[in-house]
Amino acid sequence: MEYLSPNPSAAHPPRASGSRFASAESAIRNPQSAIPPRAFTRVTLLLLLLVATLAARADDGGYLVKRFGADPDLSANVRVQMIGQRLARAAGLRHIELHIYNNGEINAMAFPDGHIYVGAGMAHLASDDELAFILGHEMTHIKEHHSARQVVRALGGAVVGAAATVLLGGGGAAARVGADIGGGLTFGLDSRSDERRADEQGVRFAARAGFDPAQSVTAMTRIYNAYGNGTARTWLTGLYASHPDTTWRVKNLQKSLEAMTTAPVTVLPPPALLELDLDPSAQHGRTWMPSYLAEQLYAHGEGALYVHAAPEHCAIFGEAPEVTPPAWRRDADFTAVLSVREVPAGGAETLDPATGTAVEASIAWTQPASGLHGTLTAIAQTRKSGPWTAEEQLVGIPAAVQRMDDGKHPNVEGTLEATAIRCVARALTELVLAGKPVSHDTPVTVRCFTRKLRPHDTITITRHDRPIAEVRVDSITGPRSLTGTVIWGESMWGEGTHLVKQKAE
Repeated sequence: MEYLSPNPSAAHPPRASGSRFASAESAIRNPQSAIPPRAFTRVTLLLLLLVATLAARADDGGYLVKRFGADPDLSANVRVQMIGQRLARAAGLRHIELHIYNNGEINAMAFPDGHIYVGAGMAHLASDDELAFILGHEMTHIKEHHSARQVVRALGGAVVGAAATVLLGGGGAAARVGADIGGGLTFGLDSRSDERRADEQGVRFAARAGFDPAQSVTAMTRIYNAYGNGTARTWLTGLYASHPDTTWRVKNLQKSLEAMTTAPVTVLPPPALLELDLDPSAQHGRTWMPSYLAEQLYAHGEGALYVHAAPEHCAIFGEAPEVTPPAWRRDADFTAVLSVREVPAGGAETLDPATGTAVEASIAWTQPASGLHGTLTAIAQTRKSGPWTAEEQLVGIPAAVQRMDDGKHPNVEGTLEATAIRCVARALTELVLAGKPVSHDTPVTVRCFTRKLRPHDTITITRHDRPIAEVRVDSITGPRSLTGTVIWGESMWGEGTHLVKQKAE
């Protein structure tokens, strides 16, 4: 089933509901003769509660953001996306989603559904090469399904531990302790071999992506120092995991590095270099637009591009210098100039407060080698009349324009400018991934509920909870039908597909 939602709610597409686990069934013979009926009922209820609790905690890691909030730092998010998506490419993975949770932990964790959560301590303190190894390590857990297997083991062990505790006379609190112990023991049965494998592959993925694999030892030493005694116990996949002793892992990493001297890793070709600049119309957003656009390009570019800012007009990392593998810095494969302007809302011919407020973001791109060039556009609008720049929308909170959404404070992501930039960034990544222009000239017909839509609204089409396209509404043709222009993603529908049956959110 496919779904669509009106933009700007597309800023936060629906997440996957979480992992699915095989259920465990146990048979108890003659329960009445083995334990009293009251105790049997208590065991059953506690086990059901435990299974529900563990299943809830073994989600896609969203509980980390709910508990700590997301790290709003733009530069940190740009760097994690840049390195992480490049590592995903080296690991042969797609649809990896990276998040920074706002906690000082020097930690990162992977979940079976492809989400990786990095502690703010790790995101801010680790170097590019160290972070590449850490993320390569987590990619291995996903690629080789370590997380899913260990969660199932932990669930089974926790049930057994809780049942044994209750049968021996323990109450609810004791049952939870038994679950923790049982889950931790079964989780840890193969965790050492999984961690060893993830370390070995993490080194290779980092090297394949173009980073220095020797910094893996530095990263592990940093973890050792952070936790003091080298036996850091940490939540690896949301359940009772413990990393093997850090000192043991350092020795194993050194062996892996020695092995790579005799069997070198083939390094990926450098990513396409995109030279980014701001048009005079966008200079008011120079403190945040380059960083925000780069973050979006990295998040959706599948590790295939590297964004470099024209230093005379804008910077992606603020005052901090850009630190990247030297091979990535060369003549640009693409140039892109971002411009923004206020446009009439709702398809009106002139600016009119009665129709609302709208912003158009445009990227004029050039491919120097081929001489090809073009312009990509996207519009974000609201029925309310008001200011259109992010600075004016967030007036009185100047720091907010340099913050991403942390779930708690005003930030740039909910503004009209950011919404339009986010959409046009997806169109640009599609072009870079294709290596040539992608035609969206053919209008499409979308069947949906149109009561709340109007011309120039943007709708996001998703499949299996993943956005696959965005369509700009051109005209409403009926109560459940509209025609529109694909902004990005038409090729993902399949050739010749121009009619999509959906339901509206």
